Amino acid sequence: MSGKRIKLSGAEFRKRAEEKNKKDKLIISQTSKIQSFFKKKPESVELIEKSLKINQSDELVEKLLKTDDETLNSDIQVFSKTTNVPICPSQDPALWEINSDMIDFFIRNPVVSNPKIINFDNTIRKCGEFNRKLPHDIFKRKLLNGEIKDRQWLLYSTSKNALFCFYCLLFSNKKTQFSSTNSGFTDWKKCLEKVEQHEKNLTHNESIRIWFSRRKITTGIDVELKIEFEKRELYWRNIIHRLIETIIFLSGRGLAFRGNNETLGSKNNGNYLGCLELIAKFDPLMSKHLDEYGNKGRGNVSYLSHTICDELITLMNKYVLNNIVNEVTVAKYFSLIVDSTPDITKFDQLTIAIRYVNLDGTAVERFLCFIPSVGHKSKEMEVAILTKLTELDINISYCRGQSYDNARNMSGMYNGLQVRIKEKSKNAIFSPCSAHSLNLVGCHAADVTKEGYNFFSLAQNIYVFFAASTWRWEQLLISLKNIPNSMFVKNLCPTRWSSRFSVCKSLKIGFKGVLNSLKSIALNLDQKAGIRHEAESMYKKIDTLEFSFMIALWTPILERFDATSKNLQRINIDLGCVVKLYESLEMYIQDIRNRFDIMMSWA
Repeated sequence: MSGKRIKLSGAEFRKRAEEKNKKDKLIISQTSKIQSFFKKKPESVELIEKSLKINQSDELVEKLLKTDDETLNSDIQVFSKTTNVPICPSQDPALWEINSDMIDFFIRNPVVSNPKIINFDNTIRKCGEFNRKLPHDIFKRKLLNGEIKDRQWLLYSTSKNALFCFYCLLFSNKKTQFSSTNSGFTDWKKCLEKVEQHEKNLTHNESIRIWFSRRKITTGIDVELKIEFEKRELYWRNIIHRLIETIIFLSGRGLAFRGNNETLGSKNNGNYLGCLELIAKFDPLMSKHLDEYGNKGRGNVSYLSHTICDELITLMNKYVLNNIVNEVTVAKYFSLIVDSTPDITKFDQLTIAIRYVNLDGTAVERFLCFIPSVGHKSKEMEVAILTKLTELDINISYCRGQSYDNARNMSGMYNGLQVRIKEKSKNAIFSPCSAHSLNLVGCHAADVTKEGYNFFSLAQNIYVFFAASTWRWEQLLISLKNIPNSMFVKNLCPTRWSSRFSVCKSLKIGFKGVLNSLKSIALNLDQKAGIRHEAESMYKKIDTLEFSFMIALWTPILERFDATSKNLQRINIDLGCVVKLYESLEMYIQDIRNRFDIMMSWA
């Protein structure tokens, strides 16, 4: 029982805990604090340290300037000895004592000009008979491409009321007005001219070269780490460059990217990985990359996955779109082109394009985006268009033109889209799409007569008859083989009227070949009776003066229609040229009316 642990009562437990706490507090109070082992820096030195930071505050600078010189100098010496770091007493370049330690300090902590802290009212100097101030725009430089850049190397001295060149102060062997701490540059009258001359000076450029070479060569313990980091950065930069070029190649040709899998070496990994494998056969860098990082699976960085591919495409899209928006902003005025177009999956989408004139005077058309189906009502399309333009930061009030098709919801003069856009920009003049208008004229011109409608229907039936069977198509090829410049019969496009020229041209050149093929099929007893009867019926319809005359009539008309339609779709065309093309086509068709005898003789 003597070895059994006796449990303390509650009062005894609290008493012992209180005694232990008092003992601990006594020991702590008698122990010296860690701050007592270090000497506290003078207050002015702390201000100097804070003032040397990039984002210094004006209050610290003012407090530092109020410190008396003797205290400041003594504190600077103490700080320099304890830290072995060269100290710049102020941001005034005229007070710098340039030495190797100071240069090393500036290489690690470069000074950048800050015109915002300069009081230009205190920069007045007497130049000749007039008092002049330091120009505000002297710290800005306009490049040849119009871009504005800061002159970060240009420093202002409050003590000398002068300008200095940061690079030349540190590295120039030849003293100039901008590198002499005794005076500095003070000629405000020729300030802009002299600064521009100094920028082109060989001494200044050599100082810049030395600066950047010294910035690359460091003596720190992280040199090897930086070199390795730069190598890895260059490696991945080269890999991404090859990936981007592959994306541009495939997207520019409208090819699919992915296949059934993403396994390197598989025949079904798609065009994207297939192109990378092809590049790897001739490029050691890509070959090494695929061997090292290929087929590693999720969680490993390779930049070969479809996720990175999609991200690169998105970034490229944003980059191109931003450039287009910037061009539109510079051009200021633009025209709007909108159409509703279904994609290959029959999903309706709104296509928005924009047309403007560059600064060099060339007209350009740029595709902006697809908008998922918003309906075919003018109000719904107006909301979608204005919302998208607002997102892209394009001001609709600068719209000076509209061009849509001739549908009522687009071109309606009371409630169409063009009226709604004109309410937002009264100078947005509506002009129907010239190529679409010509297409409508051609369609109505053919359908208005019974002969024209029957002619194109029969031309389509000829194509359908031969294309429905490989044997019949082969018989047609055999018949056309001996005819020079012959063409296969073409399919009739129901929407693009000018493309019907190829239909008439193929029938005109291969007319005899089509007749011979139909005749041989009609007489071939191995064919079904229905096929032979259809071939015979078609032969009788074609072998007529009326059909031959329609070919002779429509071929030259559609040839001119096709050429005019292609010219109307050029980017650099204007309304004056459109009118001339319309007038020329009208005169040509009127002239054809006088060629009846020529048409009949050919038929």
